[in-house]
Amino acid sequence: MTIAHTATPGSEPTPYSIDHDPINDVRVWELTDHERAIYELGFLVGYAARQPEVDQLDHEADRLYVAAFDHGHCNCWRQRRHNVTW
Repeated sequence: MTIAHTATPGSEPTPYSIDHDPINDVRVWELTDHERAIYELGFLVGYAARQPEVDQLDHEADRLYVAAFDHGHCNCWRQRRHNVTW
């Protein structure tokens, strides 16, 4: 696989499909040094682009955990035992 892609004249772009994701064809150990650098930079850029969403979801998960399980300072903990069922 080569990273550089030139479209065939007159051909329509293939719509994206998760079943035909081009990343499935990438074998990192088969890439040249230049191609590997582009691949790694693309990964890092994609990772950084999603970081705000990951941070927000992490904060939401922490908030929900505290709301569900941290009863150290509320009266309900002192009055009865919590039986958590899943």
